[in-house]
Amino acid sequence: MMKKLIAVFLVLCVCAMMAAAGAEADYTGTWFLTKVIVQDMELDPSSLGVGMCVELKADGTAEFTTLNYTLLHVEKGSWAEKDGKLAYAGEEGTTVEFAPEGEALKMGMSEIDYIFEKNGAEPLKVPQKVALESNSDLNGVWALNLIGSNEMLYEPKTLGINGSMYYICQDGTVSELVVPEEGDPSETYLIYDLVDGSLVAKQEVEGIAVTIEIVKLDNGMMVEYVSSVNGTYEFYCQYFCTLEELAELAAMAEAEVGQ
Repeated sequence: MMKKLIAVFLVLCVCAMMAAAGAEADYTGTWFLTKVIVQDMELDPSSLGVGMCVELKADGTAEFTTLNYTLLHVEKGSWAEKDGKLAYAGEEGTTVEFAPEGEALKMGMSEIDYIFEKNGAEPLKVPQKVALESNSDLNGVWALNLIGSNEMLYEPKTLGINGSMYYICQDGTVSELVVPEEGDPSETYLIYDLVDGSLVAKQEVEGIAVTIEIVKLDNGMMVEYVSSVNGTYEFYCQYFCTLEELAELAAMAEAEVGQ
């Protein structure tokens, strides 16, 4: 009797193994970007101001959604399995490959790995403004990352900012510090009023009225909107350090110069 039970058990195990080997992986569904890996360092996409998701449908069509800071874009396309990878081709010319790795998909671009998963991520949403309660809520140093205009994003240097640019916020006074790659730093400042949860200032530049609004987003970023008759530019910034840490850095720099 025992031998018969063992024989039946072995047959069932073999059948289960054959079924598992013959089953095809199901990649359909929505995959969300959950990790960004740069030189073995794992980063949270939201801390970089980016988000991605790709929806792979059973009929071979797909939708690739990207979120850059506050710009949400959806591209339609198609997908297919090719040489062990998933190839996506968008109607606007985007072509990427996803390599299955366990329960995840990996997209590699420019020595950066983007990890997508079906679980553990929330749907993409455009960051929303967080109302400031006082003009000190943004106190600290913020580093400029990108500049937006007409739903496009640009590196600061492409718009004439050569070097690094920082916003030093202290109780409604905001200094813009530009540290060029060569030469001496330059600094300008404005005094802002707290209006409807934002810091707002007005000035005239070469005879053109300019309104500047600084807001905080719920993803932790700061955005400066500069508006005039010529349009609106968005300056996207990430938190850099506290005012106390800035003072310490300045003291260290002065000490090195004095040596």
